Amino acid sequence: MISHIEPKDNVVFPCTAEVEGETFRFTLMDGSEKDLLERFGAGLEGADRVFMRMDLTNAKCIEDWAENVVAGRTRSVLVWNGAGDMVGFASLHQNKLLWTRHIGEMRIFLLGQYRMRGLGRLVAGMVLGLARTESLQIVFVNIPRLQPEIQEVLRHMGFQAEALLADWLIDPEGNTHDMIVMAYRFKERALAGGD
Repeated sequence: MISHIEPKDNVVFPCTAEVEGETFRFTLMDGSEKDLLERFGAGLEGADRVFMRMDLTNAKCIEDWAENVVAGRTRSVLVWNGAGDMVGFASLHQNKLLWTRHIGEMRIFLLGQYRMRGLGRLVAGMVLGLARTESLQIVFVNIPRLQPEIQEVLRHMGFQAEALLADWLIDPEGNTHDMIVMAYRFKERALAGGD
Protein backbone atom coordinates (compact mmCIF):
# COMPACT_ATOMS: atom_id res chain seq x y z
CA MET A 1 0.00 0.00 0.00
CA ILE A 2 1.17 3.52 -0.78
CA SER A 3 1.69 5.66 2.31
CA HIS A 4 1.17 9.38 2.70
CA ILE A 5 3.85 11.42 1.00
CA GLU A 6 6.29 13.43 3.04
CA PRO A 7 7.47 16.74 1.60
CA LYS A 8 11.18 16.71 0.80
CA ASP A 9 12.49 19.78 2.60
CA ASN A 10 15.82 21.48 1.94
CA VAL A 11 16.50 19.70 -1.35
CA VAL A 12 19.53 21.25 -3.03
CA PHE A 13 19.30 21.19 -6.81
CA PRO A 14 20.73 19.67 -8.88
CA CYS A 15 20.45 16.35 -7.05
CA THR A 16 20.21 12.66 -7.84
CA ALA A 17 18.14 9.77 -6.51
CA GLU A 18 17.85 6.10 -7.30
CA VAL A 19 14.47 4.60 -8.22
CA GLU A 20 14.19 0.88 -8.96
CA GLY A 21 17.92 0.60 -9.58
CA GLU A 22 18.10 3.56 -11.99
CA THR A 23 19.71 6.87 -11.10
CA PHE A 24 17.78 10.03 -11.95
CA ARG A 25 18.96 13.63 -11.85
CA PHE A 26 16.72 16.53 -10.86
CA THR A 27 17.37 20.15 -11.84
CA LEU A 28 15.46 23.38 -11.29
CA MET A 29 14.46 25.34 -14.38
CA ASP A 30 15.90 28.82 -14.70
CA GLY A 31 13.95 29.90 -17.79
CA SER A 32 16.70 29.19 -20.33
CA GLU A 33 15.35 25.73 -21.27
CA LYS A 34 12.96 26.75 -24.07
CA ASP A 35 14.78 24.81 -26.82
CA LEU A 36 14.99 21.74 -24.59
CA LEU A 37 11.26 21.89 -23.83
CA GLU A 38 10.40 22.33 -27.51
CA ARG A 39 12.41 19.20 -28.37
CA PHE A 40 10.80 17.31 -25.49
CA GLY A 41 7.31 18.38 -26.61
CA ALA A 42 7.99 17.46 -30.23
CA GLY A 43 8.91 13.93 -29.16
CA LEU A 44 5.71 13.26 -27.22
CA GLU A 45 3.19 10.74 -28.49
CA GLY A 46 -0.41 11.82 -28.98
CA ALA A 47 -1.61 9.86 -25.95
CA ASP A 48 0.90 11.70 -23.75
CA ARG A 49 -0.33 15.09 -24.95
CA VAL A 50 -4.05 14.46 -24.41
CA PHE A 51 -4.17 15.58 -20.78
CA MET A 52 -1.23 17.95 -20.61
CA ARG A 53 -2.42 21.31 -19.41
CA MET A 54 0.04 23.07 -21.72
CA ASP A 55 0.70 22.20 -25.33
CA LEU A 56 4.46 21.65 -25.41
CA THR A 57 4.37 21.69 -29.19
CA ASN A 58 3.33 25.37 -29.00
CA ALA A 59 6.29 27.76 -28.67
CA LYS A 60 4.06 30.40 -27.01
CA CYS A 61 3.14 27.98 -24.20
CA ILE A 62 6.82 27.24 -23.59
CA GLU A 63 7.65 30.97 -23.66
CA ASP A 64 4.94 31.65 -21.05
CA TRP A 65 6.25 28.82 -18.88
CA ALA A 66 9.80 30.20 -19.03
CA GLU A 67 8.56 33.73 -18.23
CA ASN A 68 6.67 32.41 -15.19
CA VAL A 69 9.83 30.64 -13.98
CA VAL A 70 11.89 33.82 -14.33
CA ALA A 71 9.15 35.87 -12.58
CA GLY A 72 9.01 33.40 -9.66
CA ARG A 73 5.41 32.35 -10.28
CA THR A 74 6.50 28.83 -11.26
CA ARG A 75 9.18 26.53 -9.88
CA SER A 76 9.81 23.55 -12.12
CA VAL A 77 11.89 20.45 -11.49
CA LEU A 78 13.18 18.70 -14.62
CA VAL A 79 13.72 14.93 -14.40
CA TRP A 80 16.61 13.27 -16.28
CA ASN A 81 17.41 9.58 -16.66
CA GLY A 82 20.89 8.09 -16.36
CA ALA A 83 21.51 8.53 -20.10
CA GLY A 84 20.98 12.28 -19.76
CA ASP A 85 17.55 12.37 -21.42
CA MET A 86 14.76 14.50 -20.01
CA VAL A 87 11.96 12.11 -19.00
CA GLY A 88 9.56 14.47 -17.25
CA PHE A 89 8.96 17.46 -15.05
CA ALA A 90 7.07 18.64 -12.01
CA SER A 91 5.99 22.21 -11.36
CA LEU A 92 4.62 24.33 -8.56
CA HIS A 93 2.54 27.29 -9.72
CA GLN A 94 1.39 30.13 -7.50
CA ASN A 95 0.51 33.80 -7.67
CA LYS A 96 1.75 35.65 -4.61
CA LEU A 97 -0.41 38.71 -5.36
CA LEU A 98 -3.86 37.11 -5.28
CA TRP A 99 -6.15 36.23 -2.39
CA THR A 100 -5.28 32.60 -3.17
CA ARG A 101 -1.58 33.26 -2.47
CA HIS A 102 -1.64 30.50 0.17
CA ILE A 103 -2.49 27.94 -2.55
CA GLY A 104 -0.25 26.42 -5.20
CA GLU A 105 -0.91 24.08 -8.08
CA MET A 106 1.26 21.03 -8.70
CA ARG A 107 1.65 19.55 -12.16
CA ILE A 108 3.63 16.39 -12.86
CA PHE A 109 4.36 14.70 -16.15
CA LEU A 110 6.53 11.64 -16.77
CA LEU A 111 7.01 9.68 -19.97
CA GLY A 112 4.98 6.46 -19.95
CA GLN A 113 7.83 4.07 -19.20
CA TYR A 114 8.70 6.05 -16.05
CA ARG A 115 5.22 6.03 -14.50
CA MET A 116 4.04 3.80 -11.65
CA ARG A 117 7.61 3.21 -10.47
CA GLY A 118 7.75 5.67 -7.57
CA LEU A 119 9.46 8.44 -9.54
CA GLY A 120 6.32 10.60 -9.59
CA ARG A 121 5.94 10.16 -5.85
CA LEU A 122 9.57 11.22 -5.34
CA VAL A 123 9.25 14.35 -7.47
CA ALA A 124 5.87 15.16 -5.85
CA GLY A 125 7.65 15.16 -2.50
CA MET A 126 10.20 17.60 -3.90
CA VAL A 127 7.44 19.92 -5.13
CA LEU A 128 5.62 19.74 -1.78
CA GLY A 129 8.92 20.64 -0.13
CA LEU A 130 9.18 23.68 -2.40
CA ALA A 131 5.58 24.56 -1.49
CA ARG A 132 6.30 24.39 2.21
CA THR A 133 9.38 26.59 1.67
CA GLU A 134 7.02 29.14 0.07
CA SER A 135 4.73 28.87 3.16
CA LEU A 136 1.86 27.52 1.09
CA GLN A 137 -1.00 25.95 3.03
CA ILE A 138 -2.63 23.99 0.21
CA VAL A 139 -1.31 22.37 -2.97
CA PHE A 140 -3.86 21.16 -5.49
CA VAL A 141 -3.79 19.02 -8.61
CA ASN A 142 -6.27 18.77 -11.47
CA ILE A 143 -6.97 15.20 -12.60
CA PRO A 144 -9.20 14.05 -15.45
CA ARG A 145 -12.08 12.06 -13.95
CA LEU A 146 -11.38 9.21 -16.35
CA GLN A 147 -8.00 8.57 -14.68
CA PRO A 148 -9.15 6.90 -11.43
CA GLU A 149 -5.81 5.12 -10.94
CA ILE A 150 -4.04 8.48 -10.59
CA GLN A 151 -6.74 9.71 -8.20
CA GLU A 152 -6.20 6.61 -6.07
CA VAL A 153 -2.42 7.12 -5.95
CA LEU A 154 -2.90 10.76 -4.95
CA ARG A 155 -5.44 9.78 -2.27
CA HIS A 156 -2.92 7.38 -0.76
CA MET A 157 -0.31 10.14 -0.84
CA GLY A 158 -2.50 12.40 1.32
CA PHE A 159 -4.45 14.36 -1.29
CA GLN A 160 -8.22 14.69 -0.83
CA ALA A 161 -10.89 15.22 -3.46
CA GLU A 162 -12.19 18.79 -3.26
CA ALA A 163 -14.40 19.26 -6.33
CA LEU A 164 -15.79 17.62 -9.45
CA LEU A 165 -16.09 20.02 -12.39
CA ALA A 166 -18.16 18.79 -15.34
CA ASP A 167 -16.78 19.33 -18.85
CA TRP A 168 -13.89 21.38 -17.43
CA LEU A 169 -11.11 19.98 -19.63
CA ILE A 170 -10.89 19.91 -23.40
CA ASP A 171 -8.52 17.58 -25.23
CA PRO A 172 -6.69 18.34 -28.50
CA GLU A 173 -9.57 16.78 -30.48
CA GLY A 174 -12.12 19.11 -28.86
CA ASN A 175 -13.74 16.54 -26.54
CA THR A 176 -14.62 17.76 -23.06
CA HIS A 177 -13.91 15.78 -19.89
CA ASP A 178 -14.80 16.12 -16.22
CA MET A 179 -12.03 17.24 -13.88
CA ILE A 180 -11.42 16.37 -10.25
CA VAL A 181 -9.57 18.83 -8.03
CA MET A 182 -7.56 17.15 -5.27
CA ALA A 183 -5.69 19.00 -2.51
CA TYR A 184 -2.86 18.38 -0.07
CA ARG A 185 -3.48 20.47 3.05
CA PHE A 186 -0.36 21.02 5.15
CA LYS A 187 -2.24 22.02 8.33
CA GLU A 188 -4.48 18.94 8.25
CA ARG A 189 -1.50 16.69 7.56
CA ALA A 190 0.37 18.21 10.52
CA LEU A 191 -2.63 17.67 12.82
CA ALA A 192 -2.91 14.07 11.63
CA GLY A 193 0.72 13.42 12.52
CA GLY A 194 2.18 13.78 9.01
CA ASP A 195 4.50 16.65 8.04
